[in-house]
Amino acid sequence: MPLEGALRDLGLAEVLQLLASGQRTGMLRVAGGAGSRVALLRFQQGAVVMGRWEDEPDALLAACLAGGLCHEEDVVRAADWALAQQPPRHVVEGLVETGAIGIRTRDLVARRLVEDLCFEITTLDDGSWQFSDDEAMLAREPRTGVRIAGEALVLDAARRRDEWPAIAAVVGSLATVPVLADPGDTTPLAEPAEAWQLLSAVDGTRTVRQVAAASGVLVFDAARWVARWMELGVLAAAATHRRAGDDPAPAMRDALLAQAMRALADGNAEAALGAARTALMRDHDHAPAHLTVARALRALGRDAEGEGHVRRALQLAPDHPDTQLELGYAAARRGDHAEADAAWARYLAADPTAPDAGRVRAAREAVAQLHDLLSIHAGA
Repeated sequence: MPLEGALRDLGLAEVLQLLASGQRTGMLRVAGGAGSRVALLRFQQGAVVMGRWEDEPDALLAACLAGGLCHEEDVVRAADWALAQQPPRHVVEGLVETGAIGIRTRDLVARRLVEDLCFEITTLDDGSWQFSDDEAMLAREPRTGVRIAGEALVLDAARRRDEWPAIAAVVGSLATVPVLADPGDTTPLAEPAEAWQLLSAVDGTRTVRQVAAASGVLVFDAARWVARWMELGVLAAAATHRRAGDDPAPAMRDALLAQAMRALADGNAEAALGAARTALMRDHDHAPAHLTVARALRALGRDAEGEGHVRRALQLAPDHPDTQLELGYAAARRGDHAEADAAWARYLAADPTAPDAGRVRAAREAVAQLHDLLSIHAGA
């Protein structure tokens, strides 16, 4: 049976509670007034299983693409699979069935869409709501494993709304386009990996909403981290950012690399990796940035991933001593003693008085001794 009403008479929290207690299945449509976007929340037996804006019919698919979780060719294969089913299925279900994304990934993205939606509509004081159990409308939505209690969503969204005024005072709105500011103080920034991940998604054209989608975090969390970076002077709003002279990207890249090296020296490999990857986003063909990423990955025990960055640095700067040094360590960890020794020899030839030259010579001697031992063992 359809239900409808005005938000001033029955707030969203009460509406969700009503649908939950009645174990209702259907679609809730929330309109915030003239000119505002319309939100859709799908319910299944009283739990919220989907959320999107009415003007974004393929929000889940778009979010997977924006976050780099799948690519256009994956969508083509998924669409072919979906159309071949009887009855036809949603493309997102095809992405799962063809192996482009996992079930857990799909559900994490779907849950983020629901939470983002509720964050924006929770405190609506005016507008209307309608609930329909129209099966045709429900059939057009992708199936997911998300099941969220409506009351929990409202409470969590209301908590974030309480924090929003302080964030909005810095950021402005979710439509703000953050850009890199002029690098100033290079004091190490001990921010968690999520903050660096978000900073990597800032490209000077994306709004806060779009940065959130690209980095795979909640809109509220994206706004919170953008505000934090603005307070630190790393980001500024595009409308107010002004700079005379050259592009600040190289200077910001170098400042970030300096922060990454200090974080490595302090034993904070996660922060180092975040800063180095953010620097790499500013300049994909910068050999020192690749080397710094490799060193951070090595500190985290992710040797195979780090060696890829060493190889890229080798292509960009084959004669640079630091490139040969990292190549030697990468080869030694992989067990290729000949390549390790050759790389270290090139490093010492290029810079025989380097601060760690003694350690590298000791490493060459150890590799030679190990090679001799293995040869004796093989002969025996």
